[in-house]
Amino acid sequence: MELMELNQEVETIAYMMKRLLCADVTVVDKHLNSLVNTFEYEKKPIDVQVNSVVGSVIVTGEVRVVEDKREFEECIRCPQFEECEIKSIVGVPIKSFSECIGVIAILTKRETKESGKEFLNNAVCFLEKAAQMLGTKISNQDYKKRLEKQPALINELLNYMKEAVAYVDEQKRLLFFNRRFQDVFRKGAPEIGKNIEAVFDEASHKKRQGEQGYSVGAVFQKPTNGSVKLTFVQNMKEVEGQENYLYVFEDVCVEMIQRRQSKMYDLKQWIEEEFGIAPCMREAKQIALRAIDNELSILIEGKQKRRNDELAKRYLFRYAADGKGMLEIECGEDETIVRQELFGGILRSCSGVEMAKGRAICLYSIDQLPLYLQNRLAEYLTKNQMQGRVGSSIRVIATAKQNVKELMDRKLFSDKLFYYITRNWIRILEAEEPQDIRCYIEQYIAGYANIYNKTGIKVKEEALSYLETCRWEDGIYSLKRFAELLVIEQNGAIITLDNVKRVQFKYGYKGLGGTDDEQEERVRELLLYSGKTKKEIAKELGIGRATLYRWLEKYNL
Repeated sequence: MELMELNQEVETIAYMMKRLLCADVTVVDKHLNSLVNTFEYEKKPIDVQVNSVVGSVIVTGEVRVVEDKREFEECIRCPQFEECEIKSIVGVPIKSFSECIGVIAILTKRETKESGKEFLNNAVCFLEKAAQMLGTKISNQDYKKRLEKQPALINELLNYMKEAVAYVDEQKRLLFFNRRFQDVFRKGAPEIGKNIEAVFDEASHKKRQGEQGYSVGAVFQKPTNGSVKLTFVQNMKEVEGQENYLYVFEDVCVEMIQRRQSKMYDLKQWIEEEFGIAPCMREAKQIALRAIDNELSILIEGKQKRRNDELAKRYLFRYAADGKGMLEIECGEDETIVRQELFGGILRSCSGVEMAKGRAICLYSIDQLPLYLQNRLAEYLTKNQMQGRVGSSIRVIATAKQNVKELMDRKLFSDKLFYYITRNWIRILEAEEPQDIRCYIEQYIAGYANIYNKTGIKVKEEALSYLETCRWEDGIYSLKRFAELLVIEQNGAIITLDNVKRVQFKYGYKGLGGTDDEQEERVRELLLYSGKTKKEIAKELGIGRATLYRWLEKYNL
């Protein structure tokens, strides 16, 4: 829309300002056409030139103040310089969106007193308000015209698109959106003319997205289950000649991701299988199962860090499958790194605990966290909890090798942090009973047999009874590795005691002990399974051949 179309409003504003400021006002459009000029020339009127003060405002789009035209070089070069009756000029651009569509200016005659710096500075403020009012009126008129130009057929076609689609102007105000967009963003109450980023703020998964502006890849929560992602933004200038933009979104199939993750990380089944059947593990299993169905924090405590972290990560994956995100920090790392990860700083602008709002944060080896960081974390968590804002809660999933209760009693662990993280307190005891070892071995052999395409492998009772009596220094992880080796080495369908002992011997799972029974077993294994001569066996045991023969006689071998 041209400024000329508001000729009546422009004239009214000009004469009103003339009365208020006791100074003359002129308004020109972007083509330097004079719309109104209250200046009464004694000689002939002066045309507005491109290189004049007013012309320079249109070119630069910036405010110009000339206290005395005799000091303005462009005025001095003007052929009408001597005839011009103007002394001071203040010009302010009138803008519609980012385009300069005209200038409103104040002119003073040579003999007038209203040309000092204070007067001219005050004049700038008046002119800027008038320019803003005129620019807004033009912008609104343009906006309405654009809406009227939107082809009804195109809008109807967009309504039938499966994707959510929105159409905005250069100020990101909604010109049109289809039914799908309205369904997705109805929490944001979209309406024609509303800024699209204000709509996004209501549905964004990450509030930080809004701080930097929403770009391609941003994900938004649907009012029902699931999310949509901003796929691309198309500038429509080449098509329409205007800076309009088309936003297109696509579904993020959270349900499918959840189903896949549920199959990969069936937490209930994993807990049932991994925790065994020993009485000492029953309480831990019950708490672990209960923790799946609540939103409270978890402390996993046990001697094996790997086992603790594995369980914690499975809880974290379960949490992420619900669309709530995940964040992991290893508290056993360098103190500076941990502090940066948790609370931000020079090396990391984003605070870990701030990012964790409304989601889960996994703190591995929390018992290694320095005491001052424990206290700072506890203060933040409890304060955040007391505020009680919806969607701001933080679920902490922590692991520890040490007894955290004992550390707290010794004033080596924050009591506030202890009570926050022990809503679900899973204590994994190391004393697995023989029936657990049998259960694990059978389970792992079945799993690896399937992986190595050797299904149907069974373990004889005497072999299972023997494995129950063996020492497994790394707990279930030693059992897992040994079960895989048994499957790799197995050729038949039945794993016998002889098969077990050969694998033990081959991969060094059993060394020579100090008792006679252990010595006898070690010598027997070397004779039966090593394939070495007696001389080579004696050398391996670090004894002479004479000693070896005495042992053979002693053990009736």
